[in-house]
Amino acid sequence: MADKSQRTEKPTAKHRRETREEGNVARSAELGGWASFLLVASLLPKLGSAAADRVTGFMHHATQAMGHPDPGTAVTLLGQGLETAAFTVLPILLIGGGLAVAIAVAQVGLRFTPKAMRMKFSRISPKSGLKRLYSSQGFWTLGKTLLKLAMLASVGYVIMRRLVGGVLGGGTLPLQVTLSAAASTLANLMRVIGALALALAGVDYYFQRRTYQQELRMSRQDIKDEQRESDGSPEMRRAIRSKARRLSRQRMMAAIATADVVVTNPTHFAVAIAYDRNKDRAPRVVAKGADFNAVAIRERARSCNVAIVENPSLARALHASCEIDDVVPPQLYAAVAQLLAFVYSLSPTARAFREVHQMSG
Repeated sequence: MADKSQRTEKPTAKHRRETREEGNVARSAELGGWASFLLVASLLPKLGSAAADRVTGFMHHATQAMGHPDPGTAVTLLGQGLETAAFTVLPILLIGGGLAVAIAVAQVGLRFTPKAMRMKFSRISPKSGLKRLYSSQGFWTLGKTLLKLAMLASVGYVIMRRLVGGVLGGGTLPLQVTLSAAASTLANLMRVIGALALALAGVDYYFQRRTYQQELRMSRQDIKDEQRESDGSPEMRRAIRSKARRLSRQRMMAAIATADVVVTNPTHFAVAIAYDRNKDRAPRVVAKGADFNAVAIRERARSCNVAIVENPSLARALHASCEIDDVVPPQLYAAVAQLLAFVYSLSPTARAFREVHQMSG
């Protein structure tokens, strides 16, 4: 890959696809996590209230059951405890995990990339590790981590100070009121931390995407090399074109057997015409050629007992205006109709006669 200063061209679709197959995509690993954290923190009062009621009910039932202990009651309490724990934790896991997965899919799509799972020694190479550490990506990661720690520590300090002050100053308040205030303060702390961290994760995603787009750019030489790989070497391209021409000529020569007539000029051009009243809206050119190919067309027509008619002006006009499988152009309908009428007027023996029939043109 070329030096960064030489990568001035937009990436090709092939380069984008191969890069994605390698597992290199623009994404922020923290975006989904912090979005889930913020959502759960916002829903925590409602989720917490329902969970508190469920836990309180279980504790009340457990306290009553402890007065009459027996194995059956213990098993029942165990089942109720597991059910309470599941219904308390599962909503948080489902909501948070679902949002995290949705954001991950939104960033990179649903793609299975086996190449990304292969072992790459460059990932554990000390040299590669140092190179990544002192790259712009490494400095951004370090700066992002320090900023996040400073931000979270500052916000946490302010809110925890209020929390401690409220708890210590609420000595005369009922315990339930004090705990409720503490829970509300903690929920606010979580929401503020989640919002700030999510904003930082958004900036991180923008940086990752911008860096990814820069890394994708290609030099002109890269594009030329890719084009050469896609098309093959000049020798291969020539071989492919030669084979295509050979196959096309074989199909053309085979189609002469279906022709009604071959019109010549007489030596330089030869055009084979076929007309099926039940299928064709107009006569079609099934083969044409000049010089050497014209000779080959005439020889093939003789071997297939196809009538050969000499009409120089019509042969030149058809050769110039038609490609293989084209219908005859309207301006030549009359001339071709006369040609076909002449051929159809010949007896089967005369049509199969290997000499060239004369027709004025």
